[in-house]
Amino acid sequence: MFDRVWEEGSWTVYIDEAYYLQHELGLEHTMVKFLTQGRSKHISVVVGMQRPFWINRFALSEPTHIFTFKLGDKRDLRAISEGISGELAAVVPKLDKYQYAYYNKDSEALKRGTAQTLQEVLK
Repeated sequence: MFDRVWEEGSWTVYIDEAYYLQHELGLEHTMVKFLTQGRSKHISVVVGMQRPFWINRFALSEPTHIFTFKLGDKRDLRAISEGISGELAAVVPKLDKYQYAYYNKDSEALKRGTAQTLQEVLK
């Protein structure tokens, strides 16, 4: 499947539970390939994770758009601070229940929102 996506290009790949794919299925090399080179083949990669500390750094350093909910573990916050933005890492522990933080690496925009305000946050 991954070979077909790579050959054809112009796909969106969704990786849910990146920890499982990386550590349990041994697909770290494939994840890194898509995250670091996929853009040149018009492949978008969406990565879901619960613990950023345990995930390959490219999953944090390569995305343009980052959504995160409240994280309490200092290792996870450090991974966000070092891999994405210290400003984002400072906001994350202060999020309310059901609230998320959105960060755009290109514009450095940092916004908070809820499901009801998603459309406004992405403007």
